[in-house]
Amino acid sequence: MVKNKFKESIKSGTFKVGVMGISTTAGHDCHHNQSYVHVFQRHMQTVMNTANVRFETRNQGMGGLGPLPNTLCVEAIVGNDVDVIVWDYMMMAPRADCSVEFFTRAAQAMPSEPVVLMWQGGVWLPETGKFDGKNVKPKRSNPKQECNRAWMVNYYSGIGAHSADLGVVLHYLAYLGGVRSLENGTDPLFMDPLKGAPTEPDFSEPRYTPYTGQAQGRRRLARHHPGPMFHRIWGLTWAHSYLGLLIDAMHEVANVDHVAPYKRQTNQVKGCDKKFCENVLPKCHITLRPRSSISLPLEDLAEPGHKWQIIDGDGRAKVSAEYGYVDLKMVLSAYPKDGPITLKFNVEHPDLPVTLCEVPCPWGRCKQQRVPMLGNVKIEFDGTVITDFPNVKPFTQKDMCFVVVASALKGEHRLTVTAAGGENNNVIFSHLIHY
Repeated sequence: MVKNKFKESIKSGTFKVGVMGISTTAGHDCHHNQSYVHVFQRHMQTVMNTANVRFETRNQGMGGLGPLPNTLCVEAIVGNDVDVIVWDYMMMAPRADCSVEFFTRAAQAMPSEPVVLMWQGGVWLPETGKFDGKNVKPKRSNPKQECNRAWMVNYYSGIGAHSADLGVVLHYLAYLGGVRSLENGTDPLFMDPLKGAPTEPDFSEPRYTPYTGQAQGRRRLARHHPGPMFHRIWGLTWAHSYLGLLIDAMHEVANVDHVAPYKRQTNQVKGCDKKFCENVLPKCHITLRPRSSISLPLEDLAEPGHKWQIIDGDGRAKVSAEYGYVDLKMVLSAYPKDGPITLKFNVEHPDLPVTLCEVPCPWGRCKQQRVPMLGNVKIEFDGTVITDFPNVKPFTQKDMCFVVVASALKGEHRLTVTAAGGENNNVIFSHLIHY
């Protein structure tokens, strides 16, 4: 199905890839344009230019934020016009959690009918090792991508779901390919002296420098963030796997008068609650960056006259500007003295929940006077004070999301939030999720 997507793009002139993931996806501790997504973009675009196709990647990875609540908000983050949608949450995803199906259901429902790519984990290689055929066998399951014991890659193969296993490629490159940058395993590529160092003049391919110690340009680098050489291998792996399909597509298009349409085989719900994900999907309004234009930004729902502010919830604006990161935890923020903010929105599908979320504190450490929303805000829904917040999975998430009402009527609603408690209590929120 990826090949069919390429065939369509040769006719349409565009190919779009949306990537959702975490800090490694976003390229943290390297420059944003050194991330594997950008390496993939550069190499694919070079070839796509020969077919007059504009190739676009949307790297929507967000540091310090796992799959929830963002996988409930796929269209609000990557849009609904992508050809490929990528799941890259292995490091932070829970096991056997059916919320992962919201991601594949979103892909199945999109008008652009994207195929789904799910990255696998296990990329570590020891300092000394040898080739082992057991380590390169194709995966048949992954507990972090399963729902009711069904691997989403297999279950949704009818819409083009497929997996990519970088660990297998690294194993081949290190032990059969003799790739120099992997001769001492993968640790040197995570403790890479080039992490945080200035990029090459064209912002593309880093030179390989043998590991000589952690002497890079930034302090407090995360051990789990790979360096630019690892990102290069990752991006090239992805590009080369897709380039073979692209070449086949170009040959086929050149030898036929038209591109025959293909029919996807859609699936029934496997395990996520049918009333939440079968025929409808959540609608999200967010303050986070990056975001698509599919849904109104959260702050645009606010009625005029409030004193809440949009702030950088992580305090990373300076680092982001220096290293080009586009993921920013922008949030709505207030103290009790600032008074209420009222959000006006429309529910299209009745009898389903309305949820508020806040982003977690970076590394679990909250800055300034920030306190959790739950217990420190006054919530009013259509003029009624709400004091009992129902537990509705997957929307209720400890320390992050709570359900305001479990069942909202169709039509216009107003949700009012007021910071409460001590005068120095600072509360924030970043997502409004409804149907």
